[in-house]
Amino acid sequence: DPEGQGDIEIVIGSETSRKLSYLVGDRVFLIPRRGSSERITFKIVGVADPIDAREEYWMGAPIYFDIVPVGESVVVPLFVTEDDFFQGIGARYPTLVGDFGFYLFLDAGKLTAGNASDVKRQVLGLETDLNKVYPRTLVLSRLGRTIEEFEKALTLARIPLYLYLSLVVVVVLYFLALITGTLGRSQAEEAGLLRSRGASVIQVSGVLAMAESVVVLAAMVVGPFLAWVIVKTLLLDTINPGGEFADPIPLGLAGDMFWMGILGGVMALAVLLVTATGRARMGTLETLLSRARPPSVPFLHRYYLDILAVLTVAVIWFQVQGREGFVAEGLASQGLNVDPTLILGPVLGLFAAAVLLLRVLPLVVRLLAWAGTRVGAAWFQFSLLRLARDPIPHGSLAVILMLATALGVFGATFQSSLSQNQSDQARYRVGGNMVVRGPALPEDAPEKLEKITGVTAVTAIMRDSVTLLDGPLGQNVDLFAVDPRALAKTAWFRDDFFPGGLQGISRLLRPRPFPSNLSGTGIPLPEDTVSLGVWVDSGVLFEKNLQFGVNMWARVMTATGSYRTISMGNILELEVPESSDADEGDVKAVDGPWRLFTGDLPDTALASPPFELVGLFFSTTPSNRLSDGVLHLDDITAFGPSLGTEGLVIEGFESLTPWAPLANQGKTPDVARRAGISARTGGSGLQFSWKEPIANGQRGIHLPPGPFPLPAIGGPGFQVGQQVRVKLGSLAVPVQFVGVVSHFPTLRPDRRPFFLLDLSDFREYARRLPVSVIGRPAEMWLALDAAADREQVIEDIADMIPGLVSVRDAEAVASLAGRNPLAGGGWDGLTIFSMVAIGIAVLLTLTVHALVSVRMGRMDLAVVRVLGFSHRQFFLSLATERLIIAVLAIAAGAAMGYWPGLEVLELVDLTPQGNDPVPPLLPSVRGWLMAGVLTGMVAASALSVAFAVVAARRLNTAEVLRGGI
Repeated sequence: DPEGQGDIEIVIGSETSRKLSYLVGDRVFLIPRRGSSERITFKIVGVADPIDAREEYWMGAPIYFDIVPVGESVVVPLFVTEDDFFQGIGARYPTLVGDFGFYLFLDAGKLTAGNASDVKRQVLGLETDLNKVYPRTLVLSRLGRTIEEFEKALTLARIPLYLYLSLVVVVVLYFLALITGTLGRSQAEEAGLLRSRGASVIQVSGVLAMAESVVVLAAMVVGPFLAWVIVKTLLLDTINPGGEFADPIPLGLAGDMFWMGILGGVMALAVLLVTATGRARMGTLETLLSRARPPSVPFLHRYYLDILAVLTVAVIWFQVQGREGFVAEGLASQGLNVDPTLILGPVLGLFAAAVLLLRVLPLVVRLLAWAGTRVGAAWFQFSLLRLARDPIPHGSLAVILMLATALGVFGATFQSSLSQNQSDQARYRVGGNMVVRGPALPEDAPEKLEKITGVTAVTAIMRDSVTLLDGPLGQNVDLFAVDPRALAKTAWFRDDFFPGGLQGISRLLRPRPFPSNLSGTGIPLPEDTVSLGVWVDSGVLFEKNLQFGVNMWARVMTATGSYRTISMGNILELEVPESSDADEGDVKAVDGPWRLFTGDLPDTALASPPFELVGLFFSTTPSNRLSDGVLHLDDITAFGPSLGTEGLVIEGFESLTPWAPLANQGKTPDVARRAGISARTGGSGLQFSWKEPIANGQRGIHLPPGPFPLPAIGGPGFQVGQQVRVKLGSLAVPVQFVGVVSHFPTLRPDRRPFFLLDLSDFREYARRLPVSVIGRPAEMWLALDAAADREQVIEDIADMIPGLVSVRDAEAVASLAGRNPLAGGGWDGLTIFSMVAIGIAVLLTLTVHALVSVRMGRMDLAVVRVLGFSHRQFFLSLATERLIIAVLAIAAGAAMGYWPGLEVLELVDLTPQGNDPVPPLLPSVRGWLMAGVLTGMVAASALSVAFAVVAARRLNTAEVLRGGI
């Protein structure tokens, strides 16, 4: 209270309590100012956790229940009442600086695409307005950045949509041109008759285009309303974005709809007028000449316009590749803008492919006709010769088939690829099937989580930012330690990340099963051992005249797998002390240059025997300047009641025990080798030498508990076989890369290098070092049964592991990302509807072409009927004529829609920040949609054959022959 009597009651978080060992009832004393003798006494009256750490109130990071590192210090959050804060502390110490603030929550339902920019400006102006009333006020909000990302995402979303719709428009316009041109062939006689009667080209064009113009004008008026009805009844329900909406997605009639309808109508009318003008320019004589000797070179090829189209596409593609996409970043607006000229690139590419098909198709048909006249039947020769004689109409038919197929394949690829990549990115960010994170995870968290109904496997994860001692000096990398046993079940992974998949990574990280019990990985000590001795020859160090001692330490492992370090004394002592002080000296015996140093093992009440020796270490003060040196070690001896006065030699360095030097942080590694000159007894001893100064920490030898160096899987930039050292305290962990992976979930290779380690290998190796500084895993990846209730699993996790724990469900996150309309989600309806419309247009085109071609070629058909063609030959002849064109066109269209489409997809798939996605896009094809497109094209071609056969059989042969034309 203000009078200084009593304690201020506080509440702390559970993690703060655990890490600082503060319990309810403890008192905390704070100094109000530097150098003051006063103390503010706080009494802990409670330990609290958030009821739901996922609640929006905590802003996704409930940091006030855990200590917060700030530089080299930490901040300990303390909860006090408002009265205690202002009256208990503020009244007594008014000069203390205190910050206080407020959380403001936004009603997301009021934020729309239309007012997003205004809201952004209002948020930016909020800080200015507040400072006019409350000086030195700081406003922190991510809303402005979120709106910027939304606007960029909206811009990026327009690119594939513009691309797809522009391709649809091209196909529709070509359909209009082809259908009117085909019908114009049947109206050529009427146009020639009008021209012969004195009508001008304009008059004939007007007559021919009048009916079509009325239809276009009607479509311009009705089109926007028809589009509204189609979207309302068919397409709107296919869009299923994430979020909660009180009202359905608004849909209305805007002026843009009518302007776009007028633009489409004008374009269609222009196509009709151009084709009508082309028909009106031909008189009766030109019509008869074109029928007797059809042109074999179209207008585009006559003036090499196809070559010009290819060159134009090449220039645009060069621009697209130079900008790495279809967008340009504005300098003034600092946003992304779609370049419409670049959007036309794929459209012109499709047009160039079409005109090239018109150039190539006659050559292919002539080759087939040449081969068919030598080996084919009569009906086959007749079909090919008809194709070779008049290839332009059939080439035009092949073009629309190719365009429609390319559009269908592209539609089946681009939408699913974009949506799938959004899901992949979401799963990549989460990592596992379900991920549990938090500092409150206990040591037995995997065992607890595996007991939850629906959980089939658990993988413990530990990550840290470490420093590499090799390569670029001080390079920070991400260390990702994982338990590989169940990794293939718990983690999301793509086969293109690593050739062998997660199974291959697991085998490389753990080629042999890691022992559950580490007994036998050290040098066993007899059961009744009470002390340990080592014979040391440190004569080389005596020659250096060191001012301070060099201490030796032994690291032993208990029966429970814990470790203890015992002191073995100063190895620079020369003589055994006098008998009265024998217990105080470090040297226990002398044998020439050899001296015996011993250390007592831990009390059995504090550590469980039997023990195993796992390491010998040496340390000294930095001022000793121990730059280099050599030590000889031999005859490690155990002493105990049943081992005699001389003890039992447990290690004479005669066998192949895998002693290895500790990895240091210098450029030159220490060396440990067996040598005869290092032997006190027997044939060999151990020589330990170093050239890097011993200053801070320990150096020495140890028995690694597992593979050494530790096998690792590196990210991009590392190489198989490469060996590096990772800084760990004052020592280092040697790592050797046994594989390289391009990506791994949750790790960003574009931001920082990374590598994977076996969690057990890494933890046990670190625990065996002189000073173990490794923590416990703070992340668990879970695999769930397919039939599990995921919401119930999340509730069970909160009950099983209370405290600061967050849970992320990869399936929920991926589903939300896949439904994002700004990234391809919910476009299935648009794709299917457009393909149905294009399919109807293709069917109409094929049908009209079949009927007109039969009418225009009735003389040929009548002649072959008179010459004795059977109904079967007649049918095969017509079917061959159309199916050859259909097969070539559909194959070319499928290739044009898939492979160039993949190149376009890689350019349009960007993050809202304008960066390449991680992981990169992997093409995904909706098989059912592609199969439907190809089946529809083949079915339309087959129907056209049926219509042609029916029309041909209805010809009156006698009348056709009497007419002569």
